[in-house]
Amino acid sequence: MSYAKYTITGASGWLGQEFISYLISSQSIESLSEIKLYSSRKRILEIPGFGSTVSESFLETEESEFPETEHFIHLAFLTRDLVDRYGVKEFVAVNKKLTSRAIDFIEAVKPSHVSNVSSGAVFSRLTGSIETDNASNPYGYGKLEEENLLKRVCLQNSINLSIGRLWGATGLHMPINRAYAISDLINMGILDKKLTIKAKNLVFRRYCDAGEFMNVLTYAATKSHFTLFDSGGPKVEIGDLALLISQEIGVLNVERQIDSDVSIDDYYPRSQDYENLLNSMGLKPVSLETQVRNTVVGHKSQLPKVM
Repeated sequence: MSYAKYTITGASGWLGQEFISYLISSQSIESLSEIKLYSSRKRILEIPGFGSTVSESFLETEESEFPETEHFIHLAFLTRDLVDRYGVKEFVAVNKKLTSRAIDFIEAVKPSHVSNVSSGAVFSRLTGSIETDNASNPYGYGKLEEENLLKRVCLQNSINLSIGRLWGATGLHMPINRAYAISDLINMGILDKKLTIKAKNLVFRRYCDAGEFMNVLTYAATKSHFTLFDSGGPKVEIGDLALLISQEIGVLNVERQIDSDVSIDDYYPRSQDYENLLNSMGLKPVSLETQVRNTVVGHKSQLPKVM
């Protein structure tokens, strides 16, 4: 059996790229031979400063080919914006396969630590309680199901597990995707030279840097048998976020209408667990100004590829 200090599923996705960048910048790895990467299909990934490497297909890899691993980081999961493309039935089926494969990996390899990114979507936006409706929220329901299965297998095998529920994040590798409000605003500012906020009342969010989030997530698994936390970071009203973005990209035209008859949208985590974990690491959350700056840089680098 081969060996990898870190095995990462979903390696070609946003959070996978953020985590690889963190490993490199923190000098947690010295060469690509220390990490094993898996994606939805076999891919060639270009790693800045390290060259190219192969990311194997997670679902198609035989158990006998799984590497002995110190830390297993499971990120592979179809995102919420893909429900319409796949249809609910296929979306659920693919994610169940990915979760089942992660369980197979843990049982076969028995890594010392496991980390998993879940989502604030495990809470119903209508009630604020844990999601129970698979039909209306297949993504959140599936993430909750994955949480429980990982907790069970790690407990049975005495493996440390950290689960971070990600509500809102930013980052250099954040994909250009209109599903994210901050991405939508940055794209609009760069391409249209103006910012138009479509929400009619106040909208509050909290954003953390994705690389920082991955750092906290993997750190937590090394320090406790089980850690479950919500992401945190600075709280911001969407109008103030638009102003920060406009200042960063030099856009003067910011338009917004307020309708007091529309309820306030305040979908963000209330806990301070994320900040407490950062404090235990001797760190402070990355400022919103820095987060916006990094995300703008990342989006500008991607725009020629999608235009």
